[in-house]
Amino acid sequence: MFKKLYELRPTLDKLRHVLKSLSYRIYSTCITITIAYIISDDIDKAMSIGGVDFGVKLFTYYIHERIWFYIPFGLQRPRKIHAEINWEPDPESWTQVAFIQSEKGKIRKRAKILTDGHGDYRAILSSYNSDTKARFNDIISGTKETIENNLNIKL
Repeated sequence: MFKKLYELRPTLDKLRHVLKSLSYRIYSTCITITIAYIISDDIDKAMSIGGVDFGVKLFTYYIHERIWFYIPFGLQRPRKIHAEINWEPDPESWTQVAFIQSEKGKIRKRAKILTDGHGDYRAILSSYNSDTKARFNDIISGTKETIENNLNIKL
């Protein structure tokens, strides 16, 4: 069950929860101080109430956020856009115009540029980090100029 919860968790870090808690508490404390002043007609009491309110509720809201971080209700699994890219598209429809590969450290990047002969171009992009085993794939479609501008190359 916990593995399933871990897979569904959103990609947020603890700092986001802290900042979200802090901004909400500043907003809410201003409201609390205003209400306390209206009721008591004493600014010192209103500020004291607001200070205690700020500390207690900042902590409890953070805990509340962290608990909800692990509850899968309303979350969806991330979708894979390109599970697999075919590096050999239909040769009758597409012709390869360029193949670019570079490696910097542990990161390998590839780009295969194809054309259909009628002004349409495709760039099939792939990168792989051998340290983290992370993969990134993408396809850019458009005119020759679009591909050149996006990849900063000249075909």
